[in-house]
Amino acid sequence: MTRRVLVTGVSSGIGLAQASLFLEKGYQVYGVDKARKPNLTGDFHFLQLDLMGELSPLFDWLADVDIICNTAGILDDYRPLLGQSDAQMQDIFAVNLFAPSQICRHYLPAMLERKSGIIINMCSIASFLAGGGGSSYTASKHALAGFTKQLALDYADQGIQVFGLAPGAVQTAMTAK
Repeated sequence: MTRRVLVTGVSSGIGLAQASLFLEKGYQVYGVDKARKPNLTGDFHFLQLDLMGELSPLFDWLADVDIICNTAGILDDYRPLLGQSDAQMQDIFAVNLFAPSQICRHYLPAMLERKSGIIINMCSIASFLAGGGGSSYTASKHALAGFTKQLALDYADQGIQVFGLAPGAVQTAMTAK
């Protein structure tokens, strides 16, 4: 049975590496990104979508998954609170926290019916300490780590595995600045 994997932020960085590895291992990969379709071979499907907006096109496009990789994220250029507008903060939380929670809320019921599913939320070193980003990025990643821990606690006894990966700085286009 081919397992279906959703990877957000698939066009670059960690998301691209995740998708490549899943494809190499024979998984069916559904990638989402606001950027262009990456050059991936294998059973790869792509939807160009900005996760700051409405997510119903994603849910209409992909009915069910076995594994979720909530990998998309945006950085705040290490700006302190007074260096960011409310709109910038809202955009960061939209991608880094609210999109993963909406994606989990949509796909989790079917996982629970099967008593099987894996959710991987890309947290950050900034999920646990200051200095890994600016105020909005750090706050959004702290919130994502808390959400991930609670999700794991709430559904572990029902066959759902939830992981929060928290790497330090990784050389990607997002961190190049």
